[in-house]
Amino acid sequence: MISVILTILKILGLILLILLGILILVVCLVLFIPVRYRIEGDYQSSKATVSSRVTWLLHFVSARILMEYENAFSLHIAVRVLGIPIFDNKKKAAKKKKKESKEAGYNPEEPSPDGTDTEIQAASTDNSGNSESNNEESASWQRSDLEELELEGTKVRETKGEESEILESEILETEIEEAEIEEAEIKEVEIEESKNEADKKSLFEKLYIIFGKFMQFIENIQYTFHKLCDTIVKIRDNLNYYLDLLQKQSTTRAIDTCNSPSLSLTWRTMKIGLSSGITEFSAGIVIFLFNHAILTYLGEEFIVSYTIVTYVSTIIVMSMAGIAQGIQPLVSYYYGKGIPGKYHRLLKYALTFGTVFSIAAFLISRGI
Repeated sequence: MISVILTILKILGLILLILLGILILVVCLVLFIPVRYRIEGDYQSSKATVSSRVTWLLHFVSARILMEYENAFSLHIAVRVLGIPIFDNKKKAAKKKKKESKEAGYNPEEPSPDGTDTEIQAASTDNSGNSESNNEESASWQRSDLEELELEGTKVRETKGEESEILESEILETEIEEAEIEEAEIKEVEIEESKNEADKKSLFEKLYIIFGKFMQFIENIQYTFHKLCDTIVKIRDNLNYYLDLLQKQSTTRAIDTCNSPSLSLTWRTMKIGLSSGITEFSAGIVIFLFNHAILTYLGEEFIVSYTIVTYVSTIIVMSMAGIAQGIQPLVSYYYGKGIPGKYHRLLKYALTFGTVFSIAAFLISRGI
């Protein structure tokens, strides 16, 4: 049982590999084999002609397009695959013109097939001949007979005329019906051709959509693979960084110090951060005092104006913080190196600049 399942899976795998190989071959052919085309044009005495030929894959697929304009526009498109015509719009138009319509006609002036008119004419000639030889009575009787014959002839002609009119109307009706049937057939042929063209277009559109989705799927796989590789590289770099950081002597000393804390080290750490803490705390106290003074002496409407004062004070405070943070690494360096003259000079520079800048800011604010 297992061998049968494995054989089926093997056959399915081979089929999938063959289909994938064919698909890759088609994609390579489309991407790497160019489409060749040649276009020629001519214009002479109000007649324009444009002919073009398109080939692909050593004339595996070829197409000819001919456009002419002389009082009317005509287009001829012929497509061949391996020399076999698969599309030609001229042949379709010729097939439509081959349908012949039946034509029928009737002439009422032709002599009747039963010979009634000839009999009447013969009788009249005979009677006229006898009238010359016979007496007046026989002539009168003959005239009356002739009149009756003529009346019968006129009646026969009237009936024949009515019958011919009926036949003509019937023929016209049949011609109209045949013309309507032909028009309906032509419309059906056109509808079928349009459906076939729409089916062909829809087939090509479906193939184009499937190819686009396949390429998008490949791009998504490639993007996911690159993203996964980038994530793995970042994780590896972070692990290497943290491993190197943990192996340093400064890190091991810091870990040992945290494991065995001392009061002297805690106090030294607090002294280092005391200045920054007092700066932030004083800023909060100043903001609180400003708000309290404005509410007490001016009212709630003037709290909005304090926004401008806050912006200006932020600029001044940041300048002072910049001076303090700028001299801190230099002072620490010279203090650790044991050169007190250097860091005392830096401290004087900082105090002098801070004092001058604060007095200038105070005077400018008072002037405003």
